Amino acid sequence: MSTPHPKPYSITVFVVEGIKAAVIVTSIAGRMRQRRQSFASPEAALAWCREHKAGMVYTPADDPTRN
Repeated sequence: MSTPHPKPYSITVFVVEGIKAAVIVTSIAGRMRQRRQSFASPEAALAWCREHKAGMVYTPADDPTRN
């Protein structure tokens, strides 16, 4: 059985609980590019990651009401 060729880039989304803006980092051949994107909730960010085959780093807040 053959394995699919791995994609030549990786996408990681960094989400902090309570903050709607997330940072999306794309790495292509050792070069990194970042951009911001708003998500309604961490669950929405996870759904986006699944759709785009991206990794997600989620940081819970100590007190989300202060963010």
